[in-house]
Amino acid sequence: MLLRLLIILIVAGGVVGGSAYFAYELFWKSKSLDKLEHEKIEIQAELPPPPHPGIAAFTAVAEIVKAGNSQASREALEAFLGDYPDAPDIAEVRRALGELNARAFFSPLPGEGKTTYTVVKGDALARIANKTNSGAELIYTVNQLDTINLQIGQILQVPELDIKVSVDRKNKTLTVTSHGNFFREYPLLGALVPRLSDDGTLEATVSEKIATVAGKRVSFGEKTYPESERIVQLAPGGAVLRTVGSDGDASAQGIFLSSGDFDEVFVLVNRGTPITIQ
Repeated sequence: MLLRLLIILIVAGGVVGGSAYFAYELFWKSKSLDKLEHEKIEIQAELPPPPHPGIAAFTAVAEIVKAGNSQASREALEAFLGDYPDAPDIAEVRRALGELNARAFFSPLPGEGKTTYTVVKGDALARIANKTNSGAELIYTVNQLDTINLQIGQILQVPELDIKVSVDRKNKTLTVTSHGNFFREYPLLGALVPRLSDDGTLEATVSEKIATVAGKRVSFGEKTYPESERIVQLAPGGAVLRTVGSDGDASAQGIFLSSGDFDEVFVLVNRGTPITIQ
């Protein structure tokens, strides 16, 4: 009898113990793990994100730029732009690189993207531009000429044009690339394109570069050309690229740049230059 009672107690204890263990595994342990996991997530959420790797790289690039070597600075900035396109300081990198690119390009010194040309009999800026697939006004600007009259034997630096333009209406920027490489980014003062929705994209080209004085068209080389009002017409879509007028209004239809930026872009583009507007 005693043995039977002992067996019953052992079996009952096993059943109760198993039930308790099962309940622990099913409820208490699961809840404890859930709590620990929840606390872990909360702790992780409170931790600051790891620093962007481009931050340290930017510091190194800034030191190179500070040293003042233009070629080394351009190479460092170009490498940073390719390696860390989403870095926090990317806007500053693009600005600095754009300034260096423009300074080297709009210079009478030989350099990347330019060929040396010797003026021969019968040459004029327009003729040289046609022969070299460049632009007459661009050659004039790059060589910092005082007159359109050329001398036989005169040495010119002729820019090799392969310009593409991208307009980002959301971020209010106009970006110029040359031979597929970043050249310069310009801030937009306004961008209202007819018949193009906010999320639409337009692939256009430069259809015409127009300069007018008192409503009359003038051409590069004419005496009144420096004081002319200029616009760049795009097709299809009827958009125009221009600077803000004397009234300072950038809310009208058009893609607006500051006066200095527009003058620079105006000489860079030619008829047929592709422009993507998004």
